[in-house]
Amino acid sequence: MVVQQQWLRDKFEQDFGFDRKKIIVSHPSVPKTLFENRNQQSKREETIFFFPSFPRVYKNFEVIIEATKILLNENISKFKVVFTINGKETIYSRWLSNLARSNAKIDFIGIQSREKVFDLMANSDCLIFPSRVETWGMPISEFKEFQKPLLVAKTEYSRETVGTYDKVRFFDPENSLELANLMKGIIQGSISFQKTFLKKPEFPYAENWEELFQILLDQKLS
Repeated sequence: MVVQQQWLRDKFEQDFGFDRKKIIVSHPSVPKTLFENRNQQSKREETIFFFPSFPRVYKNFEVIIEATKILLNENISKFKVVFTINGKETIYSRWLSNLARSNAKIDFIGIQSREKVFDLMANSDCLIFPSRVETWGMPISEFKEFQKPLLVAKTEYSRETVGTYDKVRFFDPENSLELANLMKGIIQGSISFQKTFLKKPEFPYAENWEELFQILLDQKLS
């Protein structure tokens, strides 16, 4: 069996009695070439927050929408939040669109190509990733390549995905006030970041496809 994170291996062992020595943890890798030579805009007056995702309920877009309302009530308005949904795809996205009605700070731009998402990352100031559950959370790994701030839900998956990084803050995915305060810190340049360090999972563990294939072929796992 192959899983993407240590906590999933632990769950399979604890809840289903699987032999952890037969469960490979294989972290997704991000090709560095995808992020080379992408033009980034110079400093602008408006802080851009970005959340690239499909409109699935567990993605938790609503906590960001509620956080923006809190900021606007505090007369903090020099920011914009970009969602890669258009607010029409599903019942959930239509509900989000209604929740964000009259909120000029939420930009519903619709599903984007992979290349366009990377361009948007290059020209955003901060990634917000509020998802309640993930097997990994690739936008976190991808945004790290730009060495910009991350605001990430405090969940079982998130610390392993963030790995070693010095520009991150974790927040309760159900607490819009906490997120609003962190967004305010990004906008005003007053935030203090956490520094995280990745402790590599125990063997069997693969950092890339080549290592995974080698482990799968290894007779020790037969």
